[in-house]
Amino acid sequence: MVTKERIEAVLDRVRPFMQADGGDIELVSVEGNSADVRLTGICAGCPSASMTLHLGVETALREEIPEFETLRLLCRKSGESRTRRGTPAEGGHDVMESI
Repeated sequence: MVTKERIEAVLDRVRPFMQADGGDIELVSVEGNSADVRLTGICAGCPSASMTLHLGVETALREEIPEFETLRLLCRKSGESRTRRGTPAEGGHDVMESI
């Protein structure tokens, strides 16, 4: 089962790399086998954020938690929910993109 504690344990492993560049990652919620995160600091506006999340964070989550499904990046300013393919997602979260 995917739990907040299991996801936080993985995020704690990748967080130092993000903090070294002046950013961080915040776990907002866990729903089923998916998680919503928010980037903070310099990572919040970084054009490479999608690659960082996909190649770094999501890969680490899938290695540690095989049943993990989707990592969604939340945007504070967006009022629109989107999946990775750019189609509207269900739910009321401000999802910028799904990684």
